[in-house]
Amino acid sequence: MIANAGGSADNPAVLIGHSLGGYLSLCAAVQYPQLVKALVLIATGPGFRDETARDQWNRFALSMDIGPDAHPAARQLGVHSDAAVMNGLREIQVPVLVIVGSEDRRFLAAKDYLAGRLPNASGLVIAGARHSVHTTHSGEVGRAILSFLEAHSLL
Repeated sequence: MIANAGGSADNPAVLIGHSLGGYLSLCAAVQYPQLVKALVLIATGPGFRDETARDQWNRFALSMDIGPDAHPAARQLGVHSDAAVMNGLREIQVPVLVIVGSEDRRFLAAKDYLAGRLPNASGLVIAGARHSVHTTHSGEVGRAILSFLEAHSLL
């Protein structure tokens, strides 16, 4: 249990997000850098600069089955409207750990892209894992996150 999760300018947070949650964590770090002291991005992409690729992604995001109990507006969270995150990556100065499964073809290149553009990023590929690497390989992911937090004195 985290006693003091942070999220204020006096006590910034470590944001850990999977897929869209990682993208939203990147959005927060770009828009509100004073609120973030580190990022752990699991199977996350940086968004799209190319409008055609962005439109293709948005069509996919809007077609996903999000379940019968989800609010209809929840689908809009996955829609990308600009390249603000991609354009702001080099401004994110906090430590970043990017984790992806070796079988997560859609996000392997994204890990390389993020690790190459975020100034303080490191990447980790977990062998045999797919998109939900944190679920199927929770022990490895958990150990990697703890090691990252310890290495940056964030515990």
